[in-house]
Amino acid sequence: MNVNLQNYAAIYQAAGFIPLPILPNSKHPACKGWQAGTAPEAFASHRGNIGLTFGAGLFVLDVDVKNEANGLATLEGLEAKYGELPATLTAETPSGGRHIVFRKPEGVMLRNRVGVMPGLDVRAVGGFIVAEPSMLDGKNWHWNDWQPDTGELPEIADAPQWLLAAISKPAPEAAERAASANAGITDAYTTRALERATSAVLSAAEGARNDVLNAAAYGLARLAAAGRLDWGQCDHVLTRAARAAGLDDGEIAATLASAYAAGVASPNHEGEPDTGEEAEPLLLPVSVGDVLTNPSQPPRFVWGRYLPRGVVALLGAHGGTGKSTIALMLAVAVASGQELFGIETERCRVLFASFEDGGAIVRHRLETICKEWFIEPAELEGHLVIVDGTESPELFTTTARDVGSVTPTYTQLEAMAEGAGLVIVDNASDTFGGDEINRRQVRAFMRSLGRIAKANDAAVLLLAHVDKNTSRAGKATNGEGYSGSTAWHNSARSRLFMVRDESGELKLSHQKTNFGKVHPPLLLDWPEDGLPQLSHAQPGPAAADSGLLAELDTRALLALIAEFSERGEHVTTATTSRTHAAKLLASEPTFPRSRKPAEVFTLLREAERRGHLARVNVTMENRKQKEVWEVTAEGRAFAWLAPTAPTAPTSQVDALGALDAEKCADCADFEAGVIGGKESAQVSAEVSAPTSKKPGKTKAKHSKSPA
Repeated sequence: MNVNLQNYAAIYQAAGFIPLPILPNSKHPACKGWQAGTAPEAFASHRGNIGLTFGAGLFVLDVDVKNEANGLATLEGLEAKYGELPATLTAETPSGGRHIVFRKPEGVMLRNRVGVMPGLDVRAVGGFIVAEPSMLDGKNWHWNDWQPDTGELPEIADAPQWLLAAISKPAPEAAERAASANAGITDAYTTRALERATSAVLSAAEGARNDVLNAAAYGLARLAAAGRLDWGQCDHVLTRAARAAGLDDGEIAATLASAYAAGVASPNHEGEPDTGEEAEPLLLPVSVGDVLTNPSQPPRFVWGRYLPRGVVALLGAHGGTGKSTIALMLAVAVASGQELFGIETERCRVLFASFEDGGAIVRHRLETICKEWFIEPAELEGHLVIVDGTESPELFTTTARDVGSVTPTYTQLEAMAEGAGLVIVDNASDTFGGDEINRRQVRAFMRSLGRIAKANDAAVLLLAHVDKNTSRAGKATNGEGYSGSTAWHNSARSRLFMVRDESGELKLSHQKTNFGKVHPPLLLDWPEDGLPQLSHAQPGPAAADSGLLAELDTRALLALIAEFSERGEHVTTATTSRTHAAKLLASEPTFPRSRKPAEVFTLLREAERRGHLARVNVTMENRKQKEVWEVTAEGRAFAWLAPTAPTAPTSQVDALGALDAEKCADCADFEAGVIGGKESAQVSAEVSAPTSKKPGKTKAKHSKSPA
């Protein structure tokens, strides 16, 4: 959305509204405490939508046309009976509904209400609307008779008395249900829910009271949105309980308003009594007869075959092993479309939600990744979204021993995940507010993440801790060692496990997949001043390929590296850089195209072990150090390359190298001494001549890397 939100916020504030930031492509607030509004200056860096809340003198009649509730028809019926509404400030919504703004007389109290009549909601103090120029799924909100950036604000009319009377009455269905619940004769589920919520708030520990109130109110708001409870009753009961627990009125009101705004977007019909109508089937038939003529789409992956789309995967490791860093590396690799540890990614939008480490720590890691991989951070805009959820980390909460429910934080995460191909949640211990050994609660939490995966055809990667003994021994092959129930293991469709051995080497194992065979483990080194990368001892397809083909391919790689070095284009030793050896050299005609990146890295490491390659540090134009490959004298001989000028040989046999010398010794001309004289002198002169270097922009000073 290429508009000046700061300008819009300033205009709205001057008109008497209170602007607040809204998540991108969403209708949910982007921050806690939104009721106080946000200064216009803060919108300069905001990349989402914009919302408006109101002072005591205004309210909005929200006319909805979704979910089989035609608010426009309801409004037409009211106008036919009582007369037309006066002309006033009105907006069109993306769904085809309307926001109609009115003034109300002093002394008239209006609550935020959903479904006050079919398709009609009320947004008053403590509520909000999304406003122009916000967009949702390519459609925008816009004012009918007002252009905020150019025109004056139209007159906001006083609400007619018949409208005030109509929207002040309780919704008939909600009132009927609330009365029934109070009488204890129907919907025992809601009665228990209200009792549990009240009990949880009253017994909440100091320091957790507001979070408990938030979760309790959110659950009841979802029931109210389904017409099963009266929110006014819930507000009253929870306010009394929160006061008794020691919370002040201002904090209580803000928390209840926030929880209500999030809860009404997700009505809860679970446990609803039978109405006599035919229920939706819980077991869905799967088509069999057309499996060959109309096949299903094959599974898709975002990283090799490790992370399948549409399901939840698990990455387990002991705390401090580095899983958060590697997860962020994965996020950057997918967002930028480059390989990670020699394995291809599918570029897509990534949401990285950190509930363990604050934003400053994540930004520091991101800075390191961008520097090491030579990535301009601006290139990640729009492809990588990072959120700090450490203030309200729980995505799922429970009271007593019930199955549990999602929280407002989950609702925001769900909204932000729209359009993402990879969602990373760091981590389970912070986001799961239930009993980790309660299988039903664990499964319910994993299913809630699965809904995000399925709705977006995204891979959801949940990071999880394992105990020290498991991490040290690497025993979590059958799900053992994961903190809590084995349901963590069983609910994940793919599982990765990382362990550090006594030498400090990391092993990333692929322990489970529902989409084929598991992959061999990845061995990783983590240098003190860098990022994890493939280990020198990495097993791979080329490790056992020690025949003629491997030698020919290695010679080709050495020749290319030497050629690049001679013209000042250095080949980095990094395996995760966007310009790693396999990618940089791939455009050359002599590059061994049958080799995958992981095989190329294996050949280069084998060449290093044989002394054909060395690691050297070069100083780039920006004065940063970069470790690159340099072909040694032995490597040049192995690749049949002429030695560099300072050590140029004086005979043709020396120039050809030991292997070619043996070949020449087998021919008659060599024994007869035919090769020599003028021909030999010409060859020697050509070999001895300094190598011509093409001009390049990169200037570098070489220094040997420390052993």
